[in-house]
Amino acid sequence: MTGAEFLGRMRERVTFEAFTGLDDGLGGVTRGWRRVANGWAAIEMVAVKEETVAQQHARAIRYRLVARKPPGLNPGWRVRWRNRLLGITALADVDGRPELVLLQAREETVS
Repeated sequence: MTGAEFLGRMRERVTFEAFTGLDDGLGGVTRGWRRVANGWAAIEMVAVKEETVAQQHARAIRYRLVARKPPGLNPGWRVRWRNRLLGITALADVDGRPELVLLQAREETVS
């Protein structure tokens, strides 16, 4: 997705999440995923790879997304889309559109 390819295709509602410290209500902090921003994205599946990890058969599904860039975005964040969690694996600028970001992501198990 580049240039005019994504225009009009940003129809998927997504939530950006960051792994941060959360107030536990008792004066302490617990670590967990926190919603940072919501937005719209154009999303496409780019690869499905069959792999075996610890004698378990699994599919690694990769996606490419174009979205409005939330402040502070970094590769440690993830994207929640429909019933999927997408771990960000790479970020890139969209030429001529500084408010947009091109993300490479891999589907994660829901936690």
